[in-house]
Amino acid sequence: MQNLQRYVVQSFRRAQTYLDDNVSLLGAINTTEERKTLDEVVTLLDGHTLTLDTAKLETVGETSRKAQLDADLRDIHMRPVATFAKAKLRGVPNFKAMTTLGKFNGARRAAAARAMAQAATPYAAQFIAAQFPADFLDQMTKAADAVDGSIDIRSRKSIARVGARDAVASQIQRGRDAVGALSGVVLKLLAGNSQLLTEWNFAKRVPLKPGAATPAASTPVPLPVTPIAPAPITPAPAAPAAVAAPQLKIA
Repeated sequence: MQNLQRYVVQSFRRAQTYLDDNVSLLGAINTTEERKTLDEVVTLLDGHTLTLDTAKLETVGETSRKAQLDADLRDIHMRPVATFAKAKLRGVPNFKAMTTLGKFNGARRAAAARAMAQAATPYAAQFIAAQFPADFLDQMTKAADAVDGSIDIRSRKSIARVGARDAVASQIQRGRDAVGALSGVVLKLLAGNSQLLTEWNFAKRVPLKPGAATPAASTPVPLPVTPIAPAPITPAPAAPAAVAAPQLKIA
């Protein structure tokens, strides 16, 4: 469940507590269909949340388990067969199937292991003569089955997680609708009682985080304006003085 959804559920619980604590003023509001819906929603959400959180944790755990099973299949079962075949069975039919490890994993790894076991079956006596366990091919096949089984388990957990997530979203919407309808009645019955109305608004409010109040709109603070000093005026250079033309002296 997402954090915002958890905060919404917490607001549902606060609304329940408020309605229970003020039953003397709110009359039969706690017997209405809306109140019954709210109570049902909270109960159902408890179950869906548990399913969702459990599926999430189990999916993570199964992913880690699958990775370990995959590594065991490669290193404990497939690699010894491939190493032996490269040394002793070069050139025989299905040689590639017995020696290909690849960089894949998961279902492709399991399929490759089964192909390797099938390719090595005609030469099982040579492996056993070299002191491989008599059931080494069965061990490889079972290890491949374990990888596929882990993938199936993780898929089921993922499906359950998606279903629970959808159910949570659906119930939260039902709860919002119920609280909205109840709020209309509360506003009518407690009209003029500002203290109790404030408490109700707080009870049904969904904070950004537990215990935090909804932030009020902030008033913008004007930034100080620094006056711009006028640029200094540089006087234009004076025009050069005219040079008088030389006078010719007449004797």
